[in-house]
Formats: sequence, C-alpha cells, structure tokens
Amino acid sequence: VRALQQDGSRPVYPATLPAGWLPTSVDVVPGSATLSWGGGVRTDRDLFVGVRQSSQSLPDLLETYVDERAEEGDPVTIDSQVATSWQSFSDAGGDHALAAQVGEQWVLVFGSASESDLQAVVEALTTDPL
Repeated sequence: VRALQQDGSRPVYPATLPAGWLPTSVDVVPGSATLSWGGGVRTDRDLFVGVRQSSQSLPDLLETYVDERAEEGDPVTIDSQVATSWQSFSDAGGDHALAAQVGEQWVLVFGSASESDLQAVVEALTTDPL
C-alpha cells in the first residue's frame, strides 16, 4: 500500500485486521493508467477474504472473483470510510461478496469467510496515507 501511495495512487485497503488474521497475497496490475490491485487474507478460522480495487466492470469482477452466476442480495449499509452503500452477492458454494463504487472504480470484498467477517473488513477500509 505504501508503495502504491508513493506512486501517486489512492489504494483502498483495510487499515486493520482482526486478531489472528494473516495477509497472504498482494496483486498489482502494472502499467495500467488506473490503479488495479488486490490482496488476500486468511482468517483465524482458515477462511479467505479478498479485497480488489479495479476499473473492470462489476459483472467481470464478480465472474472472476466470486462466480459467474453470483446472485445479488439486498443492499447493505455499512459504516465505512470509502462507501456506506454496498451491493451484496453470494454463490451456490457459500462464497459472499460486497461491492461499492468508489470514484470511478469498484471495490470488491469477497471470499469464503462469513458475511459478518466481510463486513468487518469493509468497516476497516480506508484510503488514508500510511
């Protein structure tokens, strides 16, 4: 995140993670005129949570990171610095996702973790400088 910020980007990232959660991956798409990046985390229950920020369309992000047949649920209001209105999605395999448009990009929080775990990550999202 610090390197992206030093490069002039404004990445959306969780400022904190719950105790016992472990960051496992970072993915940055180089050479793009707009920021496209994401990261993965393992929860203390060994489940996955991913965060993706991209200018791809929401259907493309859902197909890539959740399921091509992800079903939209009710909108969710979450106390988050980056957005308060989030769209919810789930798939037949038990994965969940929350999505919000931030500026001209989508932020997707997704994974096999519970909906409450995903909401906790959304609540921790920020663009504050490190």
